[in-house]
This record gives sequence, C-alpha cells and structure tokens, in this order.
Amino acid sequence: KDIIDFMKKNNFLYNKDEKPSKEKQWVFLDEINTCNSMGLISEMMYHHTMQGAKIKDEVVFIAACNPYRKIGKTLNIQVGLVDKKFKQRKLVYTVNPLPHSLLNFVFDFGNLTRLDREKYIKSMINAPISKYYLNQLSPSCEHKKKIALRLTVLAQDFVQDLYGISSVSLREVRRFQIFFDWFVEYLRTKENITDTVIPKNVTESKLDDIIVRSIVLSIYICYYLRLQRTEDRTEFKEKIEKSIPDIKFTDIADKEINYLIDQFD
Repeated sequence: KDIIDFMKKNNFLYNKDEKPSKEKQWVFLDEINTCNSMGLISEMMYHHTMQGAKIKDEVVFIAACNPYRKIGKTLNIQVGLVDKKFKQRKLVYTVNPLPHSLLNFVFDFGNLTRLDREKYIKSMINAPISKYYLNQLSPSCEHKKKIALRLTVLAQDFVQDLYGISSVSLREVRRFQIFFDWFVEYLRTKENITDTVIPKNVTESKLDDIIVRSIVLSIYICYYLRLQRTEDRTEFKEKIEKSIPDIKFTDIADKEINYLIDQFD
C-alpha cells in the first residue's frame, strides 16, 4: 500500500493527456528483499507497470538488496535472557529470494577495501573534532584527529575480524560522531565550560583532555560494549592501549561510570 500510494502521490503513472518529460525521474528502493512486496516491485522494475497500470517512461528504478549471507560461528553466541526454545537465525539479514526476472539485473559491487574505508572514516571524523579548535590546523588538532582515526579504524577492523564482514559499516562511524559530540558537551557541562565554543581562556591541554576522553568514551560505547566475551574485551582494550600508549582505555570509562553512579541518591 505504501508503494502504491507513493507512486500515485508523485504522479509516476502514465497519463495519455500529459506531455512526456525529457528529464528522467529516478526512484530508489532500498532493501527490497526484506519486504513482502517482491511481486509488485518486480512488476514495476521489470514490466514498468503497477498492478497493470503503465508507469511513465521517464521514471527509472534503481534498488538495493541485502546479501544472502550466513552468520559466522562467533556471532551465533547467545547472550542475555534467551528462552531455551529460541531458534537462532542463520542469516545475517532476514531476506526473501529475488524473483528470477530481477536476477539478471543484479550487480554485486562488493565491499569497501580497508584502505577505502579508512579514507571514508577520516573524512567523517575530521570535522567533528576540528570544530572545537580555534586553530583547526594546529598540531594539537591534527594529533587528535589522528588518534580518532587510528582508534576508529582499529575498532572497525577488530569487530569485523571477530564477527564477520557484515558486523560493521560506516553506520558505526556515524554513531561515533553522534556520541563524540554528546560526550564533549557532557564533559564541558560537568567541568563548567558552558560556552558555545571552547573559550580562549581554556588551556589547550584542557581542551585536548576533553577531546581525547570523548573519543575514548565514544569508542567504548560504539564498539567495546558490543563485544560478547570477556576475553574479546580484554584483547580489544590491549590493542587500544598498545596503539595509543598514553590512553588507559577502560579507566576513562570507569571514571565516568562511577561519577554518574555517585550522582544518584
């Protein structure tokens, strides 16, 4: 129903009284094999009709579908309160089979190489850190961007190697951005630095400390807490501290956890 309403609302159905447009109108359908409307989608994309009604020639469909990929052994671990009768799903994504009419149009673009992914991560994390420095080209600012990049790439690789290629994506980096901004504001409020931007009278070392702690806490939330086994968490912590020797990874998080606990009556 949503698809049909969308097509009608945007006037994508053919009308003999209308003059055809010279400009193409692209319609992107995401994760098409996760819904139960594959028959309708197949008709729209392959026959260019919707329930028999002709779709305008200038309307072009492009779609994305999730891969049919089995979960690795490590991801099959049950955690939390799980009923004994609970059946573990065997696929990374819950997907429906594509109709044969669409299979000829499927292109597998593969996955990002680690080098390409590092470039994307770098472009995503530079801006959130730079905006807190008056001099965005200062050695201190560049150093913090390198720390964020190194730890984020390390965390992405660690989780992917542990749980499989589908376990992480650039969504995790986006979450890192969100948590980083939140933690910077949290630490500034906690330490009575309430200006819209970091004021000039705050020493660079103080700013550096807030930025580094925010990076670590964001990595802790986005990656560390999702690790299921104690030994994996220990290995992750050791890799982080080996990569950045000055950082006591879990100590930073424990300090904030204990501070929050102490605020409760």
